[in-house]
Amino acid sequence: MEAIERDNQLKQAADAALAEARLACAKWKPFNSVHEGYAVILEELDELWSEAKQRVPSKERLKLEARQVAAMAIRFVAELTLAAFFLFVVSSYSGAQTISTKMMTPGTPLAISLSPQLTTTLLLPEVPSGTFGLGLVNNQGGANGVVQIEHPEGSKIIVLHPLSETAAMTMTVLMDGQLYVFNLRSAANPDVAITLVKAEAAAPRAQEVTPEEVKAARIKYDPELLVGFERRARDASLLRKLYPDLYQGYDTRSVDYTSDSGVVKTTVKQIHRFSKEDATVVEGTVQNETDHPIQFDGRAATVLVANETHPVKLLDCLRPIPPGATVPIDVVLQGDVDGGRANLSIDNPMRIILPPIPGEGTVWDYKNGRNGGPFKIPHAADKHPVPLTQMDKPKEGQP
Repeated sequence: MEAIERDNQLKQAADAALAEARLACAKWKPFNSVHEGYAVILEELDELWSEAKQRVPSKERLKLEARQVAAMAIRFVAELTLAAFFLFVVSSYSGAQTISTKMMTPGTPLAISLSPQLTTTLLLPEVPSGTFGLGLVNNQGGANGVVQIEHPEGSKIIVLHPLSETAAMTMTVLMDGQLYVFNLRSAANPDVAITLVKAEAAAPRAQEVTPEEVKAARIKYDPELLVGFERRARDASLLRKLYPDLYQGYDTRSVDYTSDSGVVKTTVKQIHRFSKEDATVVEGTVQNETDHPIQFDGRAATVLVANETHPVKLLDCLRPIPPGATVPIDVVLQGDVDGGRANLSIDNPMRIILPPIPGEGTVWDYKNGRNGGPFKIPHAADKHPVPLTQMDKPKEGQP
């Protein structure tokens, strides 16, 4: 009995959907293409979903919308079997048509080619807030209609169909608070499907450059420029407001990175970055931890950037450094070792590493601003004679 009752319910639902499909076929002309048929089914499905997601959906409303979905699906299947429909599909896809991706810009109208023999489907990057245009009509037609438009609610799809061979009009689409203009016109080579992307989302394209532009983009290495970077970094708080052009791409941050060899201790206090010139200025101090003056070759100093070692292009520090004294030290980095750009991030830890001090050790202990005794390697012990026995005692007869 339950199976019989279930079968009757299915028959009633099918009869209702079939009646709805017959009514739609009598009221509306056949679908112009499979694109339009899909769009209509999707529109009915969206209406069903709108009711289904209500807090308390109406059972009768759900039945009505579901019946509409089934009716449009039946109509779609039926029209696929018509000979005229198949002839249309064959003829439309055998002609010169376009399936492409186009870039849309708010200030530039975009041309879309249409044809009365088919529909053109646009896939937008976002759901549009509205479509406007004198001559746009829905699928019910209109006395002054030029182009028929279908837009399932909440979808990114717009389906267009011109009503004549001479159709021409302007359509405006509101999306993400911006207006995009489309010039719609019937043409011999219509667009079938277009995927639209925003200008800022488009893939970057290679651009041809001249040898002069290549030379102008290269990093300029000049001792006077290095001194200029040091001075600009030191006086940034004052000069940045007075000469903003000198500080384009400039950034700075305060840090506390210490490097201790037991002989000298360097501490980085401030890092300055001039990204346009690919230059980095490191400010800090160096302390002589010995009881005698020390001297070093500034040209051999390096900066440890994270786990990479970069040579110093300019070092400014008092030498010799008096015993126990702490003096300022500034170093300038620019470019990479191969002459290209290093593009160092200012967020990297940077430590100043001085070259070996004559007569002193070279082992460094790196600290992130934490106090603590320097890490040192003890002096080598006197060479111990190799034991002649496991008990470290000489054999009998040997001294």
